[in-house]
Amino acid sequence: MKCTECGRPLHPARPVCDFCGAPAPSSRVDALRWLAGQAREAAAGASTRARSIRGREFSVHVPRRFLVALGAGATAVLVVALLLSLDRGQPEKAADASPTPDAAVLQASIDEARTKEAALLTAIDAAGQQISDLQTAQERARTAAEASTATAAAEIARLQGQVKTAEGNAKTAQEAADRAARRVQVLTECLNGTAVALQFARSDSWGPADRALAAVASACAEARSLR
Repeated sequence: MKCTECGRPLHPARPVCDFCGAPAPSSRVDALRWLAGQAREAAAGASTRARSIRGREFSVHVPRRFLVALGAGATAVLVVALLLSLDRGQPEKAADASPTPDAAVLQASIDEARTKEAALLTAIDAAGQQISDLQTAQERARTAAEASTATAAAEIARLQGQVKTAEGNAKTAQEAADRAARRVQVLTECLNGTAVALQFARSDSWGPADRALAAVASACAEARSLR
């Protein structure tokens, strides 16, 4: 195991780096890997020494040194194998020891989410129904207003027709009244002139009688036209 700051090897029993003082990883897996690396280096060194001793000319002390080196190599190999087995089993233990969500808690969360979703859908449906009801009421009100407007327009048209008819009748009656009044006037003038002419005729004054008739002749003619 090496320091993450300076890259130098760390001792697994020390909490900080001996060289830069950086905090050492606290993972047991990293420590085992570091020990495995140290064991591999020791095994490699023992194997190298054993091969170098085996190639030399044996003396009295050579077999013992060879056996010691070979035993050290075998011990290192066993340590490496043990550490590797622990290293391989450590992630599984770590994975087993890592906290996993409880199935009941997850199911409860799922049920709660589904309940909230159902409540939201119910609220959405209720709001949609209210909107539909409002639209229906608005349509009914619009139809009723249009019908009332049409009825009022028809009544207004009928009353306007009656007013026009009354105005026409009044105009006709006024014209008839005016014509009758004019006829009465011209008839009165004609009768007055005729009476004056008769008086002149009784007194045998035909000249004035003729002038009196001539004066009212237009009035008498207008009276005849106004019949």
